[in-house]
Amino acid sequence: MMTNRLAPRPQHRPRRGALVPVLLFLLVAMGGCEGAGEDRVFDLGPTGIVDIQAFIDVDRSGTFGGADRPLVDTPVGLRFPGSVDTLAFGTTNPVGEARFTAVPAGALEVFFDESRLGDSLVVSLRDPDPLRLISGTELTAVLALSYPVVKIFEAREWAADRRIFVEGVAVSPTGALPGDALHIRDDTGWLRAEGTSGPALAIGDSVRIRGVVHREGGSTVLRQGLRQTMPGSGAPPTPIDVTSHEARNAGPALDGALVRITDAAISQTVFQGGVATAQLSDGSGPLMVQIPQGHLVQANLPIPRGGGVVEVTGVLIPQSQGTSWLLRTRSGADIAITSTGTMTGRVFIPAPDDEDDDDGEDDGEENGDENGNGEGDGDTGQVQGAETPLSGVRVLLRADQLSGDVIAEGVTDSDGRFRIEGLPTGAYQVELDPFTYPEELTIGTIEPSPALITTNGVTDVMVPLLPPEADGSTHPQEEQ
Repeated sequence: MMTNRLAPRPQHRPRRGALVPVLLFLLVAMGGCEGAGEDRVFDLGPTGIVDIQAFIDVDRSGTFGGADRPLVDTPVGLRFPGSVDTLAFGTTNPVGEARFTAVPAGALEVFFDESRLGDSLVVSLRDPDPLRLISGTELTAVLALSYPVVKIFEAREWAADRRIFVEGVAVSPTGALPGDALHIRDDTGWLRAEGTSGPALAIGDSVRIRGVVHREGGSTVLRQGLRQTMPGSGAPPTPIDVTSHEARNAGPALDGALVRITDAAISQTVFQGGVATAQLSDGSGPLMVQIPQGHLVQANLPIPRGGGVVEVTGVLIPQSQGTSWLLRTRSGADIAITSTGTMTGRVFIPAPDDEDDDDGEDDGEENGDENGNGEGDGDTGQVQGAETPLSGVRVLLRADQLSGDVIAEGVTDSDGRFRIEGLPTGAYQVELDPFTYPEELTIGTIEPSPALITTNGVTDVMVPLLPPEADGSTHPQEEQ
């Protein structure tokens, strides 16, 4: 043994026997760091056996099943709670087990080599907890490892390509957005999860979503999402009132948020693939809005057209690699067309000499002056002549290009005229109730068709009904 020259010389040399307890303690401590199941040379006092069973709990359910798998070939150890000293250390086998013998009795803690866990796995379940070994017994400890549950605010700062769980309230119902996307909210923010699978959810349901963090520009989304329902549900999240400019340039604060825009004017609309994509602005700047056909049918509205004014609610979806956002509705309750117009019209049987003009108009040479100005009805210049107005005919309006219900209706008066006010701006198809006019008549060419209702405008429609000899067709009632 080498003597430290800087240390003071002891006054009394210790007896040789005094070194034995010290050496014994060191050897015992060293023996505690040996591999799992190895024999100890010295008596450690009361001991027992600990059998560890570890698995990756993919859905964080706390039970092994489904896509769960054993935690294999992973270093695992035992220590006293709060201690940094290792009592036993080993590696899990192909079924996720590690067995330790001659473990000191008492309170114990299981720990893993975090550098070998990968991804962002953490211990999500310890059973039993706390772990206490009784002398002379064998104890089985089940440990589940899963991904951390974090707040949405934390998720936005989480490392990319790592798996996490986020809990919150569903902002959109399942099936309402493309690609099974789902938007949720907690008390720290909003988040979008793409490609989710799991049980159906309604707005306001409590949900837990596991996904891989993905980030593009100012947008953070969870991909490969697995959704799970949780006990309880709350009130539907309240939309945030924003301008169209704020919605388009949402940034992290509004990424995935539920927002509402009021008094926005439609500049143009494209209807393709069952979705109406409109560009609107409330005066602050343009924003693209997507409204599925089904949502318009639910709301009993026509397709929004240029010149119309709308109030629209929806979730913000990142575009252009997360540098801008568009708004997408979740249901028919999210869209309202606040601009309106009026439709007037006339239902009549054309004069016999109008065979070449189904809508009852003629050239005015026989019934009018040399300029073709006949004796009209005052609104359209329609020639009366021998035309027969039809009263009591029920006029039905449906949205053009949509297979929805009747949006509005009217009834003709004694002059065959009808007037329907307060129609949401858009294009309509005009129909007649076949049980309100003579069954031998058939509908001729309606002009205009479709009938476009403009903001604060009046659109006049002519609906001719033709006798059998006029077109040789059979009335629909005769085919029933």
